[in-house]
Amino acid sequence: MTSTPIYPKTNTPYFYIIQHTETKIMYAGSRWAKRCHPSELLQPSGYTTSSEKINNIISEHGLSIFEIIRIDTNLDGFSAYDYETAFLQACDCMHSSDWYNGNNNDIPTTYGTDAFKQLMLEKYGVENANDIPGSMEKN
Repeated sequence: MTSTPIYPKTNTPYFYIIQHTETKIMYAGSRWAKRCHPSELLQPSGYTTSSEKINNIISEHGLSIFEIIRIDTNLDGFSAYDYETAFLQACDCMHSSDWYNGNNNDIPTTYGTDAFKQLMLEKYGVENANDIPGSMEKN
């Protein structure tokens, strides 16, 4: 029997917006990890978000509590993170009750500071970039 990978081995960074099906509150994010692909978003054994808040909601209610509103892979020459940042800042999502986003990616952080460690914990679940699963893998 031949197995086929669920997701392509190519890297396709993307920006996305998901929406809670009941409250209609949205969350904007991006993904640029090694071998990421939009087809993984909100799939079993796929990718949800780096947001603890969103992942807690999914843990309680299941993946179907959110629907995908938008996925962009054509990011106008920006990195996925920079595209997300521009969107969050333009919409000021952190200050809007329409969005779950707790920041606009504009928190100044410096490596080694408590703010940097907190950002790493929120985004990756670890304080050190070397501890991110897969960060030490070679291509």
